[in-house]
Amino acid sequence: MPSRGRFPSSQFIQLSDWCGLIDCGEGAQIQMNNFHIKRNKIKHIFISHLHGDHVFGLPGLLGSYNHFNRKDPLIIYGPSGIKKMIDTIAEVSGAHYNYQLEIIELDHSQAGCIAISDKISIIHFPLKHRIPTIGYRFNYNEESINIRKSSIEEYGLSIEEIKSIKSGNNLIRHDGEKITWKAVADIKVISKSYAYCSDTIYDLTIIPHIQSVDYLYHETTYLDGMELEAADRMHATLGQAADIAVKAGVGALITGHYSSRYANLKVFGEAAKELPLNVILGREGLQIDL
Repeated sequence: MPSRGRFPSSQFIQLSDWCGLIDCGEGAQIQMNNFHIKRNKIKHIFISHLHGDHVFGLPGLLGSYNHFNRKDPLIIYGPSGIKKMIDTIAEVSGAHYNYQLEIIELDHSQAGCIAISDKISIIHFPLKHRIPTIGYRFNYNEESINIRKSSIEEYGLSIEEIKSIKSGNNLIRHDGEKITWKAVADIKVISKSYAYCSDTIYDLTIIPHIQSVDYLYHETTYLDGMELEAADRMHATLGQAADIAVKAGVGALITGHYSSRYANLKVFGEAAKELPLNVILGREGLQIDL
C-alpha cells in the first residue's frame, strides 16, 4: 500500500520512439505529473497481475485520456480477467473512451512473444504468485551502419555521400563509379534488454526467459531471514532475487516492491553491498539509461 513516500508498482519504459507502461498502481498519474511523463506517448500497457497495487490506477488513467484528447489507439496486455475488470468498471461508472482501446488477454501458463516492430519484441512468461501473474522481457535490437575511416579517405567521401551510405544506399558517382555501402561500412548491432518480474515466489524456472538481460527488475519484498514468510505469501527476499540474477547472468538487479514493514530502505542498500553482483536500489523516480 502507499506508505512513507512509496507508491504501488508502475514503470515507464521508452525504447527509441516507442513508449510503454508496466503495471499501473494507484497514484501512477500523480507520478507521471511529478516526473513530467507525457501519458499520450504510451502506446501499450503491460499488466503483470490483477492485485490492486499493480492495477488500481488503470481505470483512472484510461478515463483521463479523454481530457488529454488522445487520438492514438491503446493496447493493454494482461492475464485473464483484465478485460472483464475494465469492461465492468466502464459499465457501472458510465465511462466511455474517445479513442480505440484494445485489451489482449495472455495465457499466463506459458511463454509467448509480442512483436511491436522490427526492432522491439516482448517476451511474456509465467510467474508464480497467488493469482495468474506474468513477467515481461523487453528486447530492443537495432542495426547501425558505421563508415570505416579508411574508406572515407580511400574514396574521398563527402558528407552528403557518408549520410547516404549510412542510410543503407549504394553510391553512383557522376563519373559512373559505383560504391556499395558494404564495401565501405560495417554493421553494428545494438541490443538492449530489460526484464520485469513483479510479485513472484523464488522460482528458478524463470531463468531461461531472463537470461543475460542488461537489467532485471525482480521483486524484493523482504530482506533475508524471512524466507518462510516469503514462501507463504508467494513473494521473494533480496537474497533470493540476487541468486536468480546471478544464475541468469544479468547485468544488474533492480530491487523493489518492498514490504511496508521497512520504514527506511537503507537496510536494503546495506544488504545489497554484500551481494556478488551489481544491485540498484529501486526508488520512486529512478531513471535508468539502457
